[in-house]
Amino acid sequence: MRIARLDLKAYGHFTDKSLEFATAPDFHIVYGPNEAGKTMMSRALRAALFGFRKSTTDDFKHSYANLRVGVVLESAGGERLATMRRKAIKKSLVKYDPATGAELGDAIPDDVLPRWMGGLTEGLWGSMFGLDHDELVAGGKALSEGEGDVGQSLFEAGAGLSSIRTLRERLKGEADRLFRPQARTLLIHQTLNEYATAKKEAKDAQTRPGEWETLRKAAEAARLAYEKARAQQDVLQLETRRLERLIAVLPDVAARGLVLKRLDELGDVKRLDADARGQRIAAETRLQEAEKALTEANDDAAHHWKEFEDVPRSPAVISEGTAIDAIYHSLKSFREARDAATAATSTIKLTGQKTTELASGIDETLRDDLRAVIPKDTQRARVQGLEVEGHTIKTELRTVLETKEIAQAELRDLTEKLHDLGVRTIPTSLQSALRAFDADGNPETKAAELAGQAQTQQAGLNASATALSDKGLDALVAMIMPLPAELKFFREAQGEQDSQRAVLGSHIKTLENDLGGVGGEIEGLMQRGEVPTAEHLAEKREWRDGLWKRICRKVFPDGKEIQEPLPTAAEYEMSVQAADGTADARFVDAARVSQHADLVKRQAQMRNALDLELNRLADAQRAADEIKEQWRSLLARHGLPTLGVTELTEWIAKRDGLVDRYQPCVDIKAQAAAATQTATTMRASLSAALVEGGLQPCGATESLGQAIARAREHAGEAGEAAANEKLLARQKAQAEVKLADAERKIGEHKRVLADWQTHWGQAMAGIRLAANALGSEATARLAEFDRLNGALDDLDDARTALEASQTTVIGAEAETKRICAVIGCDVEGRPTDVVIETLYERLTAARKADQLARSLTERIETAAKGRAHAERAIAVAKDELAALMAAAGCQSLPDLVEAENFSVDLIKFTRDLAEIEARLVQGSALPLQELLAQAEGQDIVQVRTTLDRAGKEL
Repeated sequence: MRIARLDLKAYGHFTDKSLEFATAPDFHIVYGPNEAGKTMMSRALRAALFGFRKSTTDDFKHSYANLRVGVVLESAGGERLATMRRKAIKKSLVKYDPATGAELGDAIPDDVLPRWMGGLTEGLWGSMFGLDHDELVAGGKALSEGEGDVGQSLFEAGAGLSSIRTLRERLKGEADRLFRPQARTLLIHQTLNEYATAKKEAKDAQTRPGEWETLRKAAEAARLAYEKARAQQDVLQLETRRLERLIAVLPDVAARGLVLKRLDELGDVKRLDADARGQRIAAETRLQEAEKALTEANDDAAHHWKEFEDVPRSPAVISEGTAIDAIYHSLKSFREARDAATAATSTIKLTGQKTTELASGIDETLRDDLRAVIPKDTQRARVQGLEVEGHTIKTELRTVLETKEIAQAELRDLTEKLHDLGVRTIPTSLQSALRAFDADGNPETKAAELAGQAQTQQAGLNASATALSDKGLDALVAMIMPLPAELKFFREAQGEQDSQRAVLGSHIKTLENDLGGVGGEIEGLMQRGEVPTAEHLAEKREWRDGLWKRICRKVFPDGKEIQEPLPTAAEYEMSVQAADGTADARFVDAARVSQHADLVKRQAQMRNALDLELNRLADAQRAADEIKEQWRSLLARHGLPTLGVTELTEWIAKRDGLVDRYQPCVDIKAQAAAATQTATTMRASLSAALVEGGLQPCGATESLGQAIARAREHAGEAGEAAANEKLLARQKAQAEVKLADAERKIGEHKRVLADWQTHWGQAMAGIRLAANALGSEATARLAEFDRLNGALDDLDDARTALEASQTTVIGAEAETKRICAVIGCDVEGRPTDVVIETLYERLTAARKADQLARSLTERIETAAKGRAHAERAIAVAKDELAALMAAAGCQSLPDLVEAENFSVDLIKFTRDLAEIEARLVQGSALPLQELLAQAEGQDIVQVRTTLDRAGKEL
């Protein structure tokens, strides 16, 4: 197995970073500058193979829950496994697509990856492939303390073990605790003793061969006897069930034989439809009705035809029928108009005189606008309505007064009965006290229980308050807690500061470690000799050039006085050789020089980075100190204990829980106080009720329950008398309610009567009467107005009638003359109304004759239709009877009736036989023939005797 690819999807400062490891070459080096993430990549690879640790410092960019590292493994056979490790307790491995980095969602079992790695554990992996600086330092320390055992120390350093010697000593100690030759109390000796005891108990529990054989034979004999008895029992059970079936079916078998006998006696009978008799009776009935209808239709047709021939005809009169009808129906109007024209003149005169007299009755004179004084219909209706309403109100008032008298008499009678009752009664206060006690229970007991609960809860609250603070319970409850947003601010701020300082501390530690490593590398280079750096070369050349300049100034003076001494030839040669030697050394050891320069440069960069991180850490510490100062200010402002954010949050949660428990305790105290007050009130009311009932009040040493028991005893003794008293009291109360209702209604009716009298006075003023006028007076006055109005109407009608009568008379006379000219009727010397009556008599006779002719024609046609229908019905009925006789094979109706009777018997016997056989098969669960064979020749008495005997044997 080899690692083909590593995907740093979300880990540390890496995001979607991938590393491909090709198949060739088979050795890969991952390098980069400090802080590039080499150590972080090593941790990511370990997390991908063995899972994320519970805590890590690599979640500073990506949250702990979003960390993702993918790895692709390739087996020797070329098979590949692509798995993505995520932060989870279970199922932390999922499949993913290396090309896109997308998770496919399918979980990979946790045992798949260890199989691919050949059982390689995380510890072995770290020892062989994951050595870091700390482990190398620990190995070096173990090597220095190995006391000459270099091989062991080298193995320990290579394997990452702290000390094989320590391990050997620990294993030896464990072996000594398990077993020593002379020690009998160690674990192995105890286990061996327990094994020997168990082996002895197992041997004692074994059965001897002789006893086992005897028991085996006895068990076999018992089994054979049981099987034989069981077989006999099965035989008897089968026989019992057979006999029970026979007893159940023998009555039906006998009934079947009787039905078969009757069928045999019936002989060969043709089976007809079940409703054949009904069909025959219906056909005969229809035939008789059709023959009767045919006879009646023939007689009706002959009679109507004879009548039709005797009818006279008058077509001219009928043609003028509409005009004659009109003038005849106006005959009354004609006569009335004629008479009215005569009477209208005298009527006008008489009506004028009458109107004058009526007007003087209401202090008026005859004038054209006399109608204005007559009450309108609404006023008239109001007066009439008020009269009816007043009568109704007065009647109802009398009824209510009578009801009041009856209620008063009933109330007096009930009062006398209550007075004569002479039995003890239970005071209402005592009944209320008993009901309250039954409904609410004993308040004294309840108050004691609640007080105990309150005391227990108060003790618990005080203990909890003492554990939280020394300020006391009430002070804790009254405290004002900081807002959740404030706590969240400090929690997030401190978390952010702690996270930032942890990251900066980790960076500083890493930089210091890397700086130490670079310093070690520089020291390692210096172990092989001093490195000829560019600074050294510049220094040597500056020394050489300085000596040369001194020589030149000495040899080639410029006129200035030279104070410096001339260098010796050896000194100058040494400087030239030093400069050339340094230059040659840099050329010869160019790689080491370049490496040294790079290391020095990296060392300077790391120191700069370390100074920057230290400054950042100091800034973060100052910000944390400011947050702490704000936190202390918050605690002091709210009077809270000096705790951290997390501890204070827990403290507030406990205090809130204490407050939640405090309120129920307060409620329970209030309930206890209320129960005590209720008990005091109930005791006082009960004492008053007892005194009212003729008993002693509650004693000083008497409990409320004892007093209630005494009250109940008194109530039980007076129960029967109280029941009678309650009945009479209820009746009296009903009478009082009835009386009160009557008095209420009397008051209401009196108020309604007063309102009515007010309206009545107003209405009387409208018809010119006093306010206290009687209804009869109002009715008479309305009648006077009616007569006056009628007189005026009669006067107007008489005048109008005179004009209308004259118009009607002239028109009727002209129309009569025209009709007589058309039909040839003489009108000379005859009154017009007589001529009109003659015309109408002739029209009536002509219409009657014409109507009779049409009616006779319709009757003749109806008789013809009835005759045809009757003939068809006769044919259909005869066909139906013929078909029924053909189906029965008969030639006459009597034979058909006899065949129907035989068929009914056949159907009945056949149905009975089928029902009996169905019951036999269903009840016995056997085929019919097999059942009949078993039942043949069986006597039910003998079968029952055999069944009883079998039951006893069973």
